[in-house]
Amino acid sequence: MQKLLAQPKGFYRNMLTIALPIALQNLINFSLSLADTMMLGMVGQNEIAGASVVNSSFFVIMLMVFGFQSGASVLISQYYGKKDMKTVSRVIGLSFFAAFSIVTVFSVVAMAAPGFLVRIFTNDPIAIELGKRYMRVVALAYPINIFTQVYVGAHRSMGNAKLGLYIYSSAMVVNTFLNWVFIFGHLGAPKMGMEGAAVATVLARIVELIITIFYCRFNKRFHLDLKEALHPGKQLTADFIRYATPVVLNETLWGLGTSLLPAIYGRMGTDILAAVTVSRNIESIANVFSFGVAGAAAVIIGTQLGEGKSGREEVYHTAKTLLAISAFSGVISCLGLLAAAKFVTPWFSLPQATKVIGAGIIVFYAMRSIPAQFNTTCVVGVLRGGGDTRVAMLVDISALWLANLPVSALLGLWLKMPIQVVLLPCVLEECVKMALGLHRFRSKAWINDITREAQEE
Repeated sequence: MQKLLAQPKGFYRNMLTIALPIALQNLINFSLSLADTMMLGMVGQNEIAGASVVNSSFFVIMLMVFGFQSGASVLISQYYGKKDMKTVSRVIGLSFFAAFSIVTVFSVVAMAAPGFLVRIFTNDPIAIELGKRYMRVVALAYPINIFTQVYVGAHRSMGNAKLGLYIYSSAMVVNTFLNWVFIFGHLGAPKMGMEGAAVATVLARIVELIITIFYCRFNKRFHLDLKEALHPGKQLTADFIRYATPVVLNETLWGLGTSLLPAIYGRMGTDILAAVTVSRNIESIANVFSFGVAGAAAVIIGTQLGEGKSGREEVYHTAKTLLAISAFSGVISCLGLLAAAKFVTPWFSLPQATKVIGAGIIVFYAMRSIPAQFNTTCVVGVLRGGGDTRVAMLVDISALWLANLPVSALLGLWLKMPIQVVLLPCVLEECVKMALGLHRFRSKAWINDITREAQEE
C-alpha cells in the first residue's frame, strides 16, 4: 500500500488543489439542488416529479456539453503542458461553437414542443402538465450557460479548478435565494410555484454569465485570444473531432441511458419517481470527492503527457495511485449513504410511503458506490487524460445499454417487480464496468501523447 501511494513531493498538494475545489463546487451545487427539491416538495410531490422529467431531458443535452468540454480538456491539458496557449484558445473556440449550436437548437424545440419531450419520461397527466409549464421557461437558461461551462472547463483543464467553485457557488446561492422568492412569493414577488423555480434558474444563469465574462476580460492567468478562437484551423478541428467525438457520444449515450432509467421508474408510479429524484440528489452529494479526483486525474495525467518529462511507467504509477484514492473515497461514500438512508430522508416533505421507498433506494446506491467512484476516475480521469477516448466510451456505456437498461425495463415494466429488485442491474452495471476498466488500465495502451509540435494555420 505504501508503495502504491508513494509519489514525488508536492503531488498530493497539487492533486488536492485541483480536486478539492471541484468537490466543493459539486457539493454546493448538489446541496442546493437538494434544497430546491425540498422546496418543491413543500409545494407537492407532483411538482418534484414534473421538474424531474424536465431535468432528465436537459440532463442529456448538458451531458453532451460536458462531452465537448471533456473532449476539449483532453487537448487543453496536454497543450497546456506544452505551454501552447494559442492552441488552447483555438480548442475553446471549437468547443463553444459545437456546444452552443446543439443546445440552442434543443432549447428552441423544448420551448416550442415541451409536451413531446416530457412524455418520454412520464405518462402521469399531472406531471406532464406541470413539466410543460416548467420546461417552456427553463429552456432559456441552457444556451446562456454554455460559455461559462466551456470557459470554466478550460481553466479546470489548466489546473485552475477554483474558478468553477467561485462562479458556480455564487450563481447557485443566487438561484436558491430566487427560488425562495418566486416559488413561495416572498418580498412582494408573485407566488409562482414550480414556474418560479424556472425563472430563478434563468436569472441565476444570467448572473453566472456576467461573472464569467468579467473574469475572462480582466484575469491575468490566461488570456483568451479571440482571433485564435475564431480561426482554429483544419488540422486542430480534425484533432478535436477525433478526440472529442467519442467523449460526446459517451456522455450523450450515458446521459440518455441514465435518463431512461427514471423514465422506467416514472412509469412505475409518481411516488417512485419522486423517491428516485430525492435519492439521486443525496447520492450525488456523497460522490462529490470522486468527481474531484476524476477531474484532477485528467489534468495531472494530461499535463504529464504534454510536458513529455514522464515515462510510461511513471504515468501508469500516477494513475494507479489516483485509482486507489477513488476506491477509498467509495468506501467513505458507502458509509455516508447508509447513514443518509436513516437520518436524511425523514426531513423531506413527502408522504411516509415515499420516504420509505427513498431510504431503500439510497441503500442500493450505497452498494454501488465503491465500483462507481472507481469507474468515474478510471473513465473520466485516467483513460480520457491519456487520450484513450474511444475505449473509454465503450467501457462507460456498454454495460448500461446491453445489460442495465433492458433488464431494468424487463423487471419494472413487464414483470412489475418492486423498485428494490428493479435497481439491482444498476449495481451489476458498475461491477461489469469496473472489470472492463481495469483490463484496459493494466494494458497501458491508454497512455498517449496526442499533441502536435505546431498548430499554426
